[in-house]
Amino acid sequence: MTSLIRYALRTRRNVIVFTESKRFAGHSKWQNIKHTKMAKDAERASALQSHIRKMRYVIAEMKSADPDHNPKLARLIEQAKKNNLPQSSIKGFIEKMQKDKSQLQTAVFESRGPSGSTVLIQSLTDNFKHTKQILNQHLKKCLFSQAETPSNSSYKERGIILTEIDGRDMNKVTEDAIEVGAEEVEQQEENDKKFLEFTCDAMELMKVRNKLEGLNYKVIQADVDYIPETYVELNDNEMEAVSKLYERLNNLEEVIKVYNNIA
Repeated sequence: MTSLIRYALRTRRNVIVFTESKRFAGHSKWQNIKHTKMAKDAERASALQSHIRKMRYVIAEMKSADPDHNPKLARLIEQAKKNNLPQSSIKGFIEKMQKDKSQLQTAVFESRGPSGSTVLIQSLTDNFKHTKQILNQHLKKCLFSQAETPSNSSYKERGIILTEIDGRDMNKVTEDAIEVGAEEVEQQEENDKKFLEFTCDAMELMKVRNKLEGLNYKVIQADVDYIPETYVELNDNEMEAVSKLYERLNNLEEVIKVYNNIA
């Protein structure tokens, strides 16, 4: 969580700066209108891409591209309508996922960067080879090695379950965690929202989730996360390279989640 916050703080967004010359006021006014529309279109496209990535994630998590059998996907589709995202694009994406569901596969790639930093890139794709080629193009431009399937990775797989707190006493929460087979539970806070984070063996994820729901915990998210065994410190120039890589990965709809070992 810390590394993600650090990235958000250190990454600079692309900003279009408009300067209007009095001598060429008419021309500049037209250019500003044109650039403003381009900026809004780009922002709209970015929002759509981000939303599609979330839908890919819940499709991979719930193993279903049918909103009737995937409540998380149904909520995202409803959210897209409220945010006035292009319904034709959303519908086309869902239809493609349903058509290609037999070919879709979750793949994890590992790449090494400056000063021992590594990134794990989780993707949902119907073309493993093509996705790997695209990733390698972006990795190379950001000083990272080629994407490879993790082997003896320096990350460990852990089941992570997030639930609402509902005013529960932490002593009782700890007792419940032991009862359901979780290895650890912590109270977390992000964006002024508090929640509980249960950690368990990755193979026990669904069992622990079901038991928590049996104890009336409202599960927000349940997924397998990759936790770094060790962390590395990067200087400003190296952080800039990582930030650029994240910007590029953020524009790839096949990418659903990225992990790193940066302190």
